[in-house]
Formats: sequence, structure tokens, C-alpha cells
Amino acid sequence: MSLNGNPRYVHGQANSPYPRGWKSGLKQRIRDRDGNCCKVCGMSGETLSVHHIDYIKENLDATNLISLCAKCHGSMHPRDLKKREV
Repeated sequence: MSLNGNPRYVHGQANSPYPRGWKSGLKQRIRDRDGNCCKVCGMSGETLSVHHIDYIKENLDATNLISLCAKCHGSMHPRDLKKREV
């Protein structure tokens, strides 16, 4: 399924490119800031995703970014189209 038929197609940005500043260095700084732990469940020891709290890819402000494990990151993009707030 793609686009509007996909239950995870919440905001239409899934296929849009990330901005220039979205680099591995920025993501690692966010992970380091968060103590290399998921900020929802506290899990460490796995590769963490960096999630945009406001779901806007272009907003690279550090206050909009949070480290999440795969399970918690998946819960931020639920199938029922309701976005979770951190």
C-alpha cells in the first residue's frame, strides 16, 4: 500500500526528502544528549531512532528531536492515524 491507502500515511511526508541538516552527526548528537537511551522506555544497547516530536521533517531544532527505540518509535506512528505526543 502506498500514500493515502497506507494506514501509516498520517501527514504525507513519508516519501519527501529530509533537509540538508539531517545528517548522522546531528542524529548522534541527539542520541548522546539523551544518554543513548530511549526517552520513552529507557531502553539502551540498541540502535536508536531520532524522532521529530512535531512530525515535521524540516524542523531540526534539538528541542524537536528525541531518541527512541524501535518499539517506541513505531508507537509514535500508529496504524490508527492518531499521533502520540511525547
